Amino acid sequence: MTAARQAFAKCYELRYQLEVFAPRSVVEPALIYFRSMRQLRDAAIAGLQDGDTEYERIFPEVMAALESTRNAMRQDMGTDKLASE
Repeated sequence: MTAARQAFAKCYELRYQLEVFAPRSVVEPALIYFRSMRQLRDAAIAGLQDGDTEYERIFPEVMAALESTRNAMRQDMGTDKLASE
């Protein structure tokens, strides 16, 4: 439990930097992703395992939030035409 929290603590500094430097169009999906990852971390600490009903609910949300964040970043940088479609 302590190791998971310590590893995740490093993400807060990056989150704060993102909130300062990135446009709102990137910050909003990134915060949703961050919160979903934190929820997954907390569930794993509580004993959640792959295959559990709750895992099957949370994990797809995490992956969808990640995809949304990547698309927002690519669109902001103009590096991926597919992100704008």
